[in-house]
Amino acid sequence: MNFRIFIVICMTFFGAFSVFGNTPDSTEIRRLVRQLNAPQSDVRQAAEETLKNFGPAILPLLPSDEALKAGAPETELRVKRIRQEIQKQISLDVLEPASVVMPEGEKTFHEWLTWLKTETGNDILEGFPSSDKKISAMKFSLPFQSFQGEAVAQNPQRILFWNILDRIADSVRYTTQFREMEPKIYLVPSRSKVPRTGILPVNPPEVSQNPWVTYVGPFRMAPQKLTSSLLLTEDIHSTQLQTEIAWEPRLTAIFLNVQLSKILAVNSHVPSVSVKNSSSAVSSGEKNDLHELKFLSRVHEVPVGINTIFTNFDIPLTVTDPTDWEILRTASAVTVQGKLSAVIAGAKYPFTFTDLERKVNRMFPAETQYVASVLVTFSRLRKEVKPSAQDVEKKENMLVATLRYRYHEAHGAMESHRTWVYQNPAWLESPTGQKIESTGYELLRQTTNEISLDLYFPQPNEDLKGWKLVFPRSTGIYAVEYDFQMKDIPCP
Repeated sequence: MNFRIFIVICMTFFGAFSVFGNTPDSTEIRRLVRQLNAPQSDVRQAAEETLKNFGPAILPLLPSDEALKAGAPETELRVKRIRQEIQKQISLDVLEPASVVMPEGEKTFHEWLTWLKTETGNDILEGFPSSDKKISAMKFSLPFQSFQGEAVAQNPQRILFWNILDRIADSVRYTTQFREMEPKIYLVPSRSKVPRTGILPVNPPEVSQNPWVTYVGPFRMAPQKLTSSLLLTEDIHSTQLQTEIAWEPRLTAIFLNVQLSKILAVNSHVPSVSVKNSSSAVSSGEKNDLHELKFLSRVHEVPVGINTIFTNFDIPLTVTDPTDWEILRTASAVTVQGKLSAVIAGAKYPFTFTDLERKVNRMFPAETQYVASVLVTFSRLRKEVKPSAQDVEKKENMLVATLRYRYHEAHGAMESHRTWVYQNPAWLESPTGQKIESTGYELLRQTTNEISLDLYFPQPNEDLKGWKLVFPRSTGIYAVEYDFQMKDIPCP
């Protein structure tokens, strides 16, 4: 995904508009909108398709809901459908892995990280001051190819975010560090001689490569530890592969599943691969006896914490045949293949509700907004006095807003044990831009695709005229699936 295009899309979501490439002519847009109510059905359909093909740039140019209500019902129906289709695509675009086109010249380590953060929208920080030594772009400038060996279709010169970050880190012997409750990537010095950069056919020759590491969509998978054990009382053998999965900080992963499809063992006491030489990884199966092992294949749910971008979990290599277990026990390396499936929240949209001064402590028609695949309804606003959270003897004047949001398809993301469900940021915003953040909420109702809640805000010390309620929500919940391979993992 070209993140600069994505920035323009997001600005459109937030009500702003920027020119990128050819901007649709407003006169042409108005002409096509009029054709949405033409007598001939083929003319109406052609106009709708043409408007859809313009993409996000036309959203600010489409008639408002108020203008549509005053016009023809056919026009209103089709414009709303166009808007929904474009918004769904915007929401889906966030699932594409970020990629970059390398600039020419040299930069310091800090300058490379700043450039990469700007281009991709992923938050990257230096854990320690780095060297001012210049690093040439030539070291990173070859194109990315996928696991299947196919170049990126849209632009073969683009490099995926994780691959270029690993190349930059390896150039100064740094590594990534992830922290709980912080959706950021920290880069810190590393003593390890094992490179971070995964095997790719197009990596520059001077870049050390690690066959264990794999890039799948916006995810990076890397084994951390392989352990074997024997339960003496039951004569049961066990092998666990501890794996780190990290995803781009701009994403919200709700939950992950991993299922192995193949385990290959190299039955040799001689190490099958050096991570400094990718050519041996390709030929390891030819130089050694390669065995496909019989194993118990299960879907393993991977735990995902709140507001984080990584997880570590153990994949059990449950070999079912005694002969295969002996092969695994004496193997010098293993290769595992499988599927990583994920449920990911789409791009966020700031649902905004106004005229609060007319709604507080009054009955008003519920206000519903529908963007992409999520519907948000604002139905009540009241004043309430509550005991202070810091001192129960004191009282606080609060504003309580009742909202409901519902997804067309939640893919299990709304289940009560999903921590993502309980992250409901919102704020009141004054005409001058002052923000009052929500201090808490009360869950009123929860189903498989819908949540109703009361949001609590400290009451402003002024009239609510001009104030608005902002409730950002992901515009869709999506299930994705990727094939992966972690190759030639050394055995203990």
